[in-house]
This record gives sequence, C-alpha cells and structure tokens, in this order.
Amino acid sequence: MPEGSEVIVSEGTYSAGVCENGLCAGTWALGALPVTDTRAASGRLPLPTLTVIPPAGVETSDIRATIANTEQYSVVIDGTTHSTDYFDYVERNNTATLKARPGTGDGAPGAPRGLRVLRSSDPPLVFVSWDRLEQLYGFSVTGYEVYESSSPACERQSPPLEPSEGVRLVSDPVFLDGSFRAGVEKCYWVRAVNEHSVGGYWSPVVSTRGGGSLRSVSVTPEELTVSEMGGTASYSVVLDSQPTAPVIVTIGSDSDVVELSRKRLEFSTADWKIPRTITVTGVDDDVDNPGNRRTATVRHSVSGGGFDGASVPSVLVTVADDDDGLGVVVSADRLTVAEAGGTGQYAVVLSSRPTGLVEIGLESSDTGAVSVAPSRLTFNPSDWDQARKVTITGVDDNVDNTDNRRSATIRHTVNGGGYGGVEVPSVAVTVLDDDGSAVAAVSVSETAVTVSENAGTARYMVALSAKPSDAVVIAAVTDDSSVATAHPSLLTFTPDNWQSPRLVTVTGVDDDVDNPTARSTTVLHTPSGGGYSGVEVPSVDVTVSDDEQAGISVSETEVTVGENGGTGQYTVSLNSQPTGPVTVNVVSLNPTIARVGPATLSFDASDWNIPAVVTVTGQNDHIDNSGNQRPATIRHTATGGGYGTVAAQTVEVAVTDDDSTEVTVPAGLVSVVENGGTSRYSVRLNSRPSSPVTITLSTNDSEIASVDPTTLEFDPGNWNRSQTVTITSKGSSGTSTAISHTAASTDAGYNGIDISLVTVSVVPKPFVSIEGGSCVIGGEDAVFTIMADRPVGADLKVSFYLGSNWRVLVGNPRSESATIPAGEQSVQHRVRTTNPTASGTGTWQPYKYIDGTPGSVTAVLEPWRTDQTGNYNTGLGTANASVKVYHPLESRYCHR
Repeated sequence: MPEGSEVIVSEGTYSAGVCENGLCAGTWALGALPVTDTRAASGRLPLPTLTVIPPAGVETSDIRATIANTEQYSVVIDGTTHSTDYFDYVERNNTATLKARPGTGDGAPGAPRGLRVLRSSDPPLVFVSWDRLEQLYGFSVTGYEVYESSSPACERQSPPLEPSEGVRLVSDPVFLDGSFRAGVEKCYWVRAVNEHSVGGYWSPVVSTRGGGSLRSVSVTPEELTVSEMGGTASYSVVLDSQPTAPVIVTIGSDSDVVELSRKRLEFSTADWKIPRTITVTGVDDDVDNPGNRRTATVRHSVSGGGFDGASVPSVLVTVADDDDGLGVVVSADRLTVAEAGGTGQYAVVLSSRPTGLVEIGLESSDTGAVSVAPSRLTFNPSDWDQARKVTITGVDDNVDNTDNRRSATIRHTVNGGGYGGVEVPSVAVTVLDDDGSAVAAVSVSETAVTVSENAGTARYMVALSAKPSDAVVIAAVTDDSSVATAHPSLLTFTPDNWQSPRLVTVTGVDDDVDNPTARSTTVLHTPSGGGYSGVEVPSVDVTVSDDEQAGISVSETEVTVGENGGTGQYTVSLNSQPTGPVTVNVVSLNPTIARVGPATLSFDASDWNIPAVVTVTGQNDHIDNSGNQRPATIRHTATGGGYGTVAAQTVEVAVTDDDSTEVTVPAGLVSVVENGGTSRYSVRLNSRPSSPVTITLSTNDSEIASVDPTTLEFDPGNWNRSQTVTITSKGSSGTSTAISHTAASTDAGYNGIDISLVTVSVVPKPFVSIEGGSCVIGGEDAVFTIMADRPVGADLKVSFYLGSNWRVLVGNPRSESATIPAGEQSVQHRVRTTNPTASGTGTWQPYKYIDGTPGSVTAVLEPWRTDQTGNYNTGLGTANASVKVYHPLESRYCHR
C-alpha cells in the first residue's frame, strides 16, 4: 500500500511491514478462512474485510492478496490510493483477490470535495457544507447522503460498511445538525446519489473538532498600504453578534516588516458593537526590494464568549519601499585640478544596502594627466551608506598646453552584492596648465542637488583654476534662505592653499507645509580678490523634497462617558501647517446619545499644531438599556487651507447607563393612627418604561387598614412623577399589615418586577398641645410650638384657629395648620403681628390706651377643623396658647 495509508480490519490483526520506494507491505492474521464457490457482487459476501485509506490524491489500482497455508495472509500493494476493499470471492485453490476501487480524497466518484464544518454553541448547532457534484457514473446527481456519528467512530476515516442508521438524505450540498451539543465531538461523511439511487463513495471524515464557528468577526479594510520608515494605516475589528462572555482577539503578523499598535483586543457583552482600531506601522530595511514593496499578513485568532474558532479575516499589508533602486552615487560629475600635484576630491556611496560585498574599480583615462587613489573601493552590507573619498591628482607635463588645460575621465566599474552591471557615472577632470599664463576660473562639482527638508543635506565642491595673486573670497548664498541654506557662506582661497577645493553643504529648511510640489532655490557664487573679481561662477540649483503630509490627528479613538451629563475629552490637531484657515466640523452622528462641543474647530498657520479640546457629553435617556451601554460615533470633516480632501478618523463613544428598572416605595414602617387615622406614601418608577405600567395595590388584611387608590398608572410621559397612596386604619393600635404592589406592562423590564412590601403599623393617637412665647414687639413674629407626646410615625397635620385683640394680628382671624414631620415630636409656627408705628398712630387702639397693657395673639387647637380628624387627641378637646404683643413705644415691658 502507499506509504502513509491507514489500515482498518474487521477482524483479526494487522501488522505493518517494511516500506520501500513509497510502498509498504503488511501482514493480516485472520485464522481459518471459509471457502466458497459463490461469487457475489463486490462487497456483498459475509467475509472479513480490510480497509486501506491512502493519502488523498493517490490514484487507484488493484490490490492482490495471497492466502498462505500458514493462515498468515500477506497483502501486497502494488498500486496507490484505495478506499474500503473486499475479498470479492475465494476459490478452492485457496487464492483470494481484492479488487481496488476509488478511495477517499480527490478523484473518488461520488465523494464530494471541499467539506466545511461551522459550529455554534449558542444556539448549539453544526452547519456542514461541500462542493456541489453534477454527475455520478454518467447520471445526474439528485441528492446527497450524510452519515453522522460521534466519538469513537470519529477516529475512523470512513463510515462503517453500508451504514443502516444515522444516514440523512439532503437535496442541496448543505446539512444543518440541530442535535449538536457543546463538548461532544461529532463527525460527518457525505456521498452523492444519482437519479437511479446509486450512491458513490464516501467523502473523507470531517468533525466538529476542527470546524470553525458560525459566529464571525468583521475586519475593515482587509488590505492596507503603508510606506516603510514609519508610514501608518489603520483598520478596525468588531464582533458581528453579542457574545455570551468576554471575547479575546489576538493579533499577530507573519513578518517583521510591520509593527502593530495592539496585539490583543477584548470585547465584553456590553461593548461588543464598538469597533477597535489597530494601527499598522511600516518598518524600514534600507533595502531596494524587488517590486519596490514587501508584504505582511496580519492574522487574528478569537476565543471566549461563544466565538472560539470564529472566522476572522486577515489583513494583507503592502509596505511600499522608500529606498532608491540599486545605484552608485558620485558626488561630482566634474572636477578641476592644477597640474604638478594639484588635487581634488569627490565621494562615492551606494544608494541602498547590498546583499553582499560590493567592489568598485576606479581608472583614469589618461594617467599622464590625472591619477586616482584609491584604485578600488569596497562596501559591505554593514557600512554601505558610509561615503568613500576619492582623490584626483594632476600630473605635470612641463608643456604649455593649448587653452592652458588638459582633460581626463575617471571611470568606475562595479560588481558583487547584487550591484553587478549597475552603471556608475564617470567624473570629468580638467587639469589646468602651469606652464604658461594662467586663466582665472572657478568650477563647481555639481550644478544641481536635491535635499529633503527638515535638515536634509547635499554637498558639492568649489575649486579655482589658477593660483591667485592674493586671497580670494567666494560668497555662497541661496536666493531663498527659507527653502535651503549654504554653509559656509564664505569660501577663502590663498596663494598657498588655492589648489584644495572647498566643500559647500546645502541644508533643507523645514516649512511644516504639505506642499503640492517640491520647493526650489539656487546657490549663487560671487568671487572677489586675488584677480578673481568679476569671474563668472556656475550656480547650483537646489530642489527640496517635502516630508509633510496633511492629516488630522485625534488623541483618542475611543471615549467612555456616563449618561446624565458625564463628560470625556479628546484633542484634535493638524499634522502639517495649512496654506490658509482650516475649519474642522465636529458632529455626533447620535446626538440623543452623546453631544459634542464645540461644533467647529479653527486652525491657521500660527496655531495648527496646538491641539483643540473637544468635550463629549453623555445624554440621559432615563431608560434601563440592555448591556448598560449605548454607542455613538463622532465624525470630523475639514475645509480650507488645503485640508478639504483630508479624511479624519472617527471617535467611538460608549455611554454607560445609570438607569435601573425599579419601583421606589418607602423603606421601613409606615405608621397610621388607630380608628380611622390616615397616612400617605409615594410610589414612582426609577426609569422611563417603553409602554404603560399598571401597579395594583392590596393589603394583606383589609380589617386592619385599607389603601386608596388600588391602582396606579404610569406611562412614558409621567413615569418620573410620584403618585400618592393613602392608608386608612380600621382597627385599634398594636396591629400591623402589609401593602403589596404588582406591576403589569408590555415592557418586559417592568412586567412582574419585584416591588418591596410596605409595612403598616397601627399606633395610638398622639396627644397634641400648643405653647406660645412670652411676648413680642408689634411687627415681630409671634411663635407657637405645637407638640406631640411622642415622635409621630408619619407626617401629622395639626390645625388651629388664630385670633387677637387690638388688631395686633396681621390679617383677619383665621384657621391655619402646621405639620409635625415623621419621626419628630414638635414644630414651630410663626404668626406676623402688626407694627402700629409704621403709619402714624397705627392700627391698634387709640394712642391714649398705650399704658403698658399688651395686646395678644391666641391660637386654639381645634381637631374638628382638620382634614385629618381623628389623627390626634387634645386632651379636653381644645388646647390654646397666647403670646403678648407690646407697642413698640412700650417695649420695655416685654421681658424675654
């Protein structure tokens, strides 16, 4: 049999033998084998069977078996893939033949391919699907048989021969198993059935052990592009359904070409709908990569909350290369040196890291005019970016040359490290003659350079053609110093050192602006002195590449606030200086859940990098929300200053709930006085219901107390207004009962909700008395104290009648009341008296009666005047008190 095959025997034992050239032998010990002359259809004889299940993709051939006299049956496999195989017949010569038929795996007739298993623990079910088959044995496929089983049968690669139970017939290539239970492994085999009810061969086994989850996780987007050297891009991850418990998403990259801002995400049953953001950052490698890009795949695994094995898309990240193509940079394309030992220099460097050692050979086209040193440069992957210096030396010929100059070319050849065949620029060298009259000239090694802003540099050299008569100063200045600068700005040559070229460094200047095109300037050279004044010197054009990118940054992508005015903050800033004023509009897409302020943020060229604060305020809905949290999204859009097309990241807000589905009633005892006394309490809802709520009230013992009303109606409009319940006693003191409350509503939260009992205690009537202060001066308040003989169990309203003599009472005689609060024993009541001096002689008796005799205000308790008749006793039926009122001119008589 093919190496790696699985062997199953119906009886006896099988021992593996030696494998050679991919084929293996084995021994099947059966014992005595019955002999028959009958030849039946394949697989229909009641004989022992040997099942060979080879690796998928191996072709079919026959299997032959020879029955030995020792009753040891040696099975020789000289073919490849097989499925369940049988002894078709046994002859009297004791020879058995095993016919090979197509087996499991690719190519088996009627065995569907592409079986997939998805499972769900809530609700518990399994979804099995496979690729559709059109024909079987030349006839149309009309359905599929699915055989399902559980461990230990799942260890088999094929179902039992001709299974009679556990087979389901389906018409489409899908099967939904609702009998699945979490923690129990189930397995499935599938085979096609044609229009003549002929079945094919069974598919390979698939089981819930390796299946995925019906739950899924969304990833958006699934492809990103970032630049290396710190370029970033983001994607979001969110669950597609509510989990049953916390869910953990683990994130990892298959390559170190990117870095991830987060390696682990956690979702709860409350915040599962809030997307999480992952930022991907490109990593520089200094290598000119093939295709100018590298790739990484960010993969996700999920666990917990019923999401184990759930499908999570990967994110393909393309890292765009920022390294130059393979090339050799030569700092100068021309040099000028004097003969007789005059020197000049230039630098050579690679543009990107090589794969190995790189050698560059240098050669002068005319060694009689110019020599070059060194003649060979080497670069390694570790020092490829370090420039090598090359020195050019003029050679004297003692000849007065035509035009006082000679020329030569320095050529370069490169090989190794992937640089073989790369073209390297040559350097043209002019050798100035010293054998005749010298010509004053100034040369530059570069006429154009490129630098990056933010201190990027480039260099070139300036050289004289002839010995000056005195010191020569050359000014090197850019025509726009806000774009780039040149250093040093003054180059000095003397008759002693004029042969040494001077190095000028050009440095880019950052402007914080995302420029649509590169900026440029020019380095101008002006010589003076030593016979060089007025000599024309070539200028150097400078191009400054931009390093800014317009963008809007938010400090937080997720904010959590409480409802009912809870606040959170984040900041917004621009990534580059705008070309004009920029307005960022801040909008809550869910203003009933969270509001933002201010609604607009303004930036200009002076404050673009100063973060602006945005405040998020949660909005109360008075509803007990599912999950105790509501999501909201804040969007940002920009206009003006070159930011009109810039996209800004949204901020996701989670507003935590502070409402509860509860009904508030008094805690503890409610006291009511005996024999018809009354007391009150309030009932209210703690959160807005979605539909009307009816609360029915009843007493456990109607002989002790009654309640009114017996039903309370609350709806979404009046839910937060307390409703009053009145208790009336019917018995004597020393008894108690309880009031129960039952809620009914189509709002599932309030329907049948538990509401606390209110315990009612019937107490004796308190005895109430009244006392007055000693005296007051007209215009002051007369103070009366109403007292009970013990603290009252509920608010006790006490009524009394007020009267006076001499008109000392402000207003007419009248009835008033005061309430002793529950738990208290007394309350003070103030009554304003008249001031007779306020308008001349006053409202009292004529002035002549002012002789030290006071007026008075009297309060008389009269229980029959109160609407709570019977709630208290006054002893003899009335109780009264008086307060003396003295004329202000006789205040000396009032002793307090």
